[in-house]
Amino acid sequence: MIGKATLSVFLVWVIAAGCSAQRPVWSADVRELTISHGGGGLGPPFVATPECPAEHVEYKLSVEHRQLDASRCWATDAAGQPLPLQHTVALHAITQPELDALVPELEALHVVEGGLCGADRPAVTLTVTTASDTTLYADSFYAGCDQPSNDHRPAVDYASLDAVEAALRQLAFSAPP
Repeated sequence: MIGKATLSVFLVWVIAAGCSAQRPVWSADVRELTISHGGGGLGPPFVATPECPAEHVEYKLSVEHRQLDASRCWATDAAGQPLPLQHTVALHAITQPELDALVPELEALHVVEGGLCGADRPAVTLTVTTASDTTLYADSFYAGCDQPSNDHRPAVDYASLDAVEAALRQLAFSAPP
């Protein structure tokens, strides 16, 4: 027989667990996912070029078409010396094994409450498109900073965003053609 105290503790635990559940970003309904940022933070010094007036990175994964489009204006660090930004693009056909390997990283994307007020990395934006909706997410690394009152984007855990960006970068710029 369950006592009232035991039942009350159980109900509080169930309610608390439900309230603290992480809201996933990824689902089988996702058609397209885009991660982008305009640079910033404490990256290496760079020199703007006509083709790349500022740092920028974008990875667009089309699940529907099994394709990754990548574009970046980035400088590689050479012992702290300013380097010209270079524009690089890549188009990569995603194989089923590559998508299968990527899914755990995508499933780790989740909305968090609150966040940090960081200052040493680019602010990352995530856009997720399904058949019925497109949702724009912010990076949790800056979610604790004063935001404009009209910025109601949910914040996604920045560590999981970093992991997805690294996996997409590997596919776009390191995978054989």
